[in-house]
Amino acid sequence: MRYIQTMKRIKIFLNDAPAPARALAARALQRFLAAGKQLKRIKKYKVWQDGNQAKLIYSNKFLMEKLNYIHNNPVEYGLCNVPWEYKFSSATNYVDKPSLINVSLLSLW
Repeated sequence: MRYIQTMKRIKIFLNDAPAPARALAARALQRFLAAGKQLKRIKKYKVWQDGNQAKLIYSNKFLMEKLNYIHNNPVEYGLCNVPWEYKFSSATNYVDKPSLINVSLLSLW
């Protein structure tokens, strides 16, 4: 039941996207639909990837690598030019910009 509620919220969010983002939103819905058609257990949309690659954080350097990887995902997907431009990213907190997300900053040095 949670999946259905989550997917409805995602569809509402994507359908209400501002005009410049509507094409991106339409592409995202098409990808979710195409991914869902490949699996019998999925009725319509598949949003999340299968699998999990849990890693033990063993050093500050390794933690920074993972944090940078997460922050750079929106850049890699063409959603923004730099990580802190993506409004749902905690990268904004690390460059002291206004953020939608409240995070506890990591002090690694």
